Amino acid sequence: MAQAVEGYTEVPRAAARSASRAIPSPGESPFIKYAFILAAASVREEASPSAEAMALSSVGTLGVLLLVFEAISAELWQQEVGSQMDLGDSGSGYRHVNLRCGADYMQVEVRTQEDFSGVIYTRGSYNKKDTPCFLDPRAGRDFSLRIPLGQCHTKQEDDVYSNVVVIQHDDELIMPGDAAFTLECDFSRPRDVTVNADLSADHGARGREVSSRISLANVDPAGKELPRHTRSTVANDSDFVVFTPEDVRPRRRRSPASKDEL
Repeated sequence: MAQAVEGYTEVPRAAARSASRAIPSPGESPFIKYAFILAAASVREEASPSAEAMALSSVGTLGVLLLVFEAISAELWQQEVGSQMDLGDSGSGYRHVNLRCGADYMQVEVRTQEDFSGVIYTRGSYNKKDTPCFLDPRAGRDFSLRIPLGQCHTKQEDDVYSNVVVIQHDDELIMPGDAAFTLECDFSRPRDVTVNADLSADHGARGREVSSRISLANVDPAGKELPRHTRSTVANDSDFVVFTPEDVRPRRRRSPASKDEL
């Protein structure tokens, strides 16, 4: 027998279990099953047929349904999107990414395969959307960001400066096909001293040799980065380096045509 408690009917457990089996539960989620059982077990039994009681009953039922809908939406997003939409790293959508390391800046140049109207930004700069850390082009294929070494969430470890640049095709959402790159400018190697005609020593910028490095990064800010030894990386003992889709592991053979396009 169902028991009435403060105007609510307690559905017997057997009936509740039958209701949970009758309604499909995507992914067999215990959370969604519980939400459906709660909805089935919380049907209002009215003490009087008054309009006020009926209105209160409708509001209570609607509230339960909204809770169930919210539970299903959150669970489906985590199960379907979270498990099936693997963002990871991308080897497509761009022709090349160039990095030039200056004395107090790093400049990244991107050429996309098709017309691009998304956003390009350094990781951590999306919300503020401030220049020079954020670029929102209308259209085109060639783009450039000049990133000061002391801004745009640039990290410094001794004489090595690094940042992550994200190429995002949608203005609002990170989706599969977007790409991210870790940029590194290394000033840790001592520069060879050059003696000028006036016998003054020229140590150059920072008095250090610079090397540059680009690595393919996980575009998902919550994703785990690969260990350094397994990353797709291109390095050069100069201030300039180029990364192309052919550099993604396992590396593909670069055709003469693709070399000419660089």
